[in-house]
Amino acid sequence: MKIYFKPMLALLFPNFFLEDCAVRDFEKELASNKQLMKADEDIKEKHRGELREYTLHRLKLLRRRLLVFFSIIFSAIVVGLIWVAILSANGLRKVLAPVAIFALLSVMCFSWATLGRLGWAGQSWKGDTVFEDLDEVIFRALYWLGAFFALLAVAL
Repeated sequence: MKIYFKPMLALLFPNFFLEDCAVRDFEKELASNKQLMKADEDIKEKHRGELREYTLHRLKLLRRRLLVFFSIIFSAIVVGLIWVAILSANGLRKVLAPVAIFALLSVMCFSWATLGRLGWAGQSWKGDTVFEDLDEVIFRALYWLGAFFALLAVAL
């Protein structure tokens, strides 16, 4: 699996890296679509423009989805912390211990990654666009982090 730095950066700075992502998607499409490969340049340009719009749309959907799912998980943790603080005088201090923080980070990473696997409207038929590849990288990275934080929580 390749790591795509420009798509990752496009999540933060879409104006600077979107074009590179669209070019990559077009090159993949051109390599796998023999009919498009043989088409006239004006047809290729039209398809490139449409693909750029799809790439922008997928970027927006992925950014929104990541933010919404993060917000859901983070809000659950905040509400849980508030409940712990209300119900127990020492509970908040226990939750802020390194072991508990690593456990919370682990839960957060696993939950965020799992919600991300529920599918999203930006998926293509082939599933090989630059932002679908990035989604896969994010999923694996969150699971790796979740396992790492879980190990730290158990080891401390």
